[in-house]
Amino acid sequence: MTNIQGMVRDPETGDYFITQARNVRGQSMQNVVIRRHHANLKYVDRRIITKGGHASSIGVEQDGRTMIWLGHKAKGTGRFSYDSGQNSFQVIGSLPKEGDISVHGDVACIRNGHRYRGYRLSDAKSGRTTKLFDFRIPRWAKTKDKKERFQGHVVVSQGPDEGLVLVHRDVGTKKESRAMAFTFTGDKVAEIDTTDMGDEAEGFLVEEKNGSCRVWVVKRTGRADKKRTVVATLWLDALTLAPIDPVITDLELKPTALATEIAAVFRRLGVPKALKAASTIKAARGGYVSRYTYYVQRWLIALDYYHSAHDGKWGTLTQKAYDEFRSNIRPEWPPQDLVGLPGITSLTLLRNAAVKATLQDQLPVLP
Repeated sequence: MTNIQGMVRDPETGDYFITQARNVRGQSMQNVVIRRHHANLKYVDRRIITKGGHASSIGVEQDGRTMIWLGHKAKGTGRFSYDSGQNSFQVIGSLPKEGDISVHGDVACIRNGHRYRGYRLSDAKSGRTTKLFDFRIPRWAKTKDKKERFQGHVVVSQGPDEGLVLVHRDVGTKKESRAMAFTFTGDKVAEIDTTDMGDEAEGFLVEEKNGSCRVWVVKRTGRADKKRTVVATLWLDALTLAPIDPVITDLELKPTALATEIAAVFRRLGVPKALKAASTIKAARGGYVSRYTYYVQRWLIALDYYHSAHDGKWGTLTQKAYDEFRSNIRPEWPPQDLVGLPGITSLTLLRNAAVKATLQDQLPVLP
């Protein structure tokens, strides 16, 4: 039997990933089935993660490609490329080995029993452990006939050190269920009775748009077969998502200040991880603010190509300055770096040129 466990949505592509736990005859551990659906809910494909466990919560992240985070029952906590499949699974040793995981922004949250621990995602990928929070939530159902089951959680990052941890619990299929929201300090700030929303609690769905997000409570309903369906009910709306890095508006920064800022950026994010084409491409849509676009604009300012607002939005003036830089540095571009789209090749060259012009090679220059 295949049981629906929840869903997550890719914040950049809009694709939905629906997780299922599949029992396998003669095997103690369940396999995890992850189905991908486009934004219009059309089924695309699936991946099977053998002995992955129950997968009550997973995470999705864009890191040059779609990455799925999973608390793998047999291997430990890690991530894999959805397109490459389970053979690309990489254990992240800087995170706890056991527990369900959710990710959002630069935060990873791992649940183990009643305990929730948060970590800086970028540091974890670089092998460092930076803990953001660690708290236990109180028991909800304390009687023997009301022992709550954890049915999924998500973390919503609202800045470098603040946000919400959302927990969905029930006491059985077609029985009482509740969703709760906790701050990173463990304070409960919201609660809703989800009993009448469906048969069994299955977590949450987070959708982002224009710097804010809304949270849907997810429940499963229907028969215990392929005709089971997912019901999502809007719970929290217009949650503010603060940028991870502060907005910088001073266009008169001296070279020494610029050097310190860019050096700090690359110490934190690594090279070339800060050069994320996907984030800058997304910034061209609907005035989306991207912290990576802040870096590109700063580099263009340092090289005297860009003379407009340093606002993190990939507008026509940013595109014009970027294309001018590319035409002056290299007239022909490889297919993966077409004119009109920021690509990893030219972003690297732009960053290197800014280093040479303003930092006196304080940072290593890529070949």
